[in-house]
Amino acid sequence: MGILSPAKSGKPTRSPLGKLSLIAALAFMLCGNHSAWGKLGESAASIETDRQQLSGQIQTYAGTGFNVSEITTPDGMKVREYVAPDGTVFAVAWRGPRAPNLPSLLGNYYAEYRDAASNGPFFLHRSNVKTAHIVVETGGPMRALWGRAIVPSLIPAGVSEDAIK
Repeated sequence: MGILSPAKSGKPTRSPLGKLSLIAALAFMLCGNHSAWGKLGESAASIETDRQQLSGQIQTYAGTGFNVSEITTPDGMKVREYVAPDGTVFAVAWRGPRAPNLPSLLGNYYAEYRDAASNGPFFLHRSNVKTAHIVVETGGPMRALWGRAIVPSLIPAGVSEDAIK
């Protein structure tokens, strides 16, 4: 059964199932939990809470000079939180069918990012915003979005920005 079904007049009309699907999708977008991301510059203590709130699976692995906690959400998004030896989240990267909630993800750095991003330049499918305190790169077509946010001053000694993917 499709969302559209023919009416007696020959014109398609929305079926009750289609209307219900539309209402459910809107409710999910408006009420979904979008505040569960770890925040840049803060403690890594919230990573397990993030995993629980996102109903995701977590993998933690060691990089050279940092640890990475990767949360995979049910819809296929992967969020990687990069943690310095002192326990501070210094970068976050994501890849998946949707973008994360940047105000939650960037925490105290969001206003600085928003102000810089609003000044352009604007490109289709990618953005690179660099301020005095944060670098945010995003891109990708619909349903294949990626990005990363880095606080260069928090990167551990000997770690390159290229390691954040």
